[in-house]
Amino acid sequence: MFERWRPLSVREGGDKDKYDGPHEGVPDWLFSPLWDWVDSQLPPVTYETVTVYRRMAAALRTSFDDRSDRGGAHVGQGLYQYVTSDPRRLLDVAELVLHMLGNDSPAYAASRSLDSVLAISGSVYEVREDEQGKFYLSRRVTEEMQASAEDAMRPADKASRHLSAAWRAVYGRDPNPGHGYSEAVKAIEVVAIPVVSPKNTTATLGTVIRDMRAAPQKWLVGLHHSDREAQTLAVVQTLELVWKGQLRHGDPRPDVPLDVTPPEAEAALHLAIAMVKWFRDGTVRGL
Repeated sequence: MFERWRPLSVREGGDKDKYDGPHEGVPDWLFSPLWDWVDSQLPPVTYETVTVYRRMAAALRTSFDDRSDRGGAHVGQGLYQYVTSDPRRLLDVAELVLHMLGNDSPAYAASRSLDSVLAISGSVYEVREDEQGKFYLSRRVTEEMQASAEDAMRPADKASRHLSAAWRAVYGRDPNPGHGYSEAVKAIEVVAIPVVSPKNTTATLGTVIRDMRAAPQKWLVGLHHSDREAQTLAVVQTLELVWKGQLRHGDPRPDVPLDVTPPEAEAALHLAIAMVKWFRDGTVRGL
């Protein structure tokens, strides 16, 4: 209803960027509608439902009541005090409530309702769904970037699961750039290895790059270009940007996270989205 509305004062020469955001955290104008959404999704505090609140508190590593409140009469007020003492906590609570939703129509409607609240308020966050069907808060991106990512993640295959995990690690409220970069690499590997090195049981993105560079005439890139091998080598260079970026920052042990910056992880993710689409759709294929 209000998502694309601007006040007249803004439309007639006001600071549109300041009004539109995206705004970090929980500004004053977001707190009440965000709290209303959280409150609408939680059951009234009763003897039967007090455990819901206490388990939420445990997940947030806090407490909404004290040991003198054996019956939990004050957990609802405790939750409200928890978020009012630091409004940024309300985003954690909202995301936890999102996680508690199921996979049915009411859950989807609730997630859309929260997304509308965030959009109206110009929040930097939006609601997305991960590869397991769980909703979470993600940093907002341009419509074009989101459409490209959703298209790449739509097929129900391993590449989509890796891209989804990478997206959450890069854009989620608890970002992990190293994990996001690693998942982006894996997404490329699961589509490129069957095309380039199907018989190599130990293949990596590095061996894909090596094999394509060694015999560029064996591959076809579906773009109009007079030099077919030059096209192949351009793909190799793109893959190499991701692979060498990982090697430059990474420890060779798979259990050690990559030490990369958020912009580097973001760049790797979007290159991976393009490369996954190209290998999956046959834009890059063997002759």
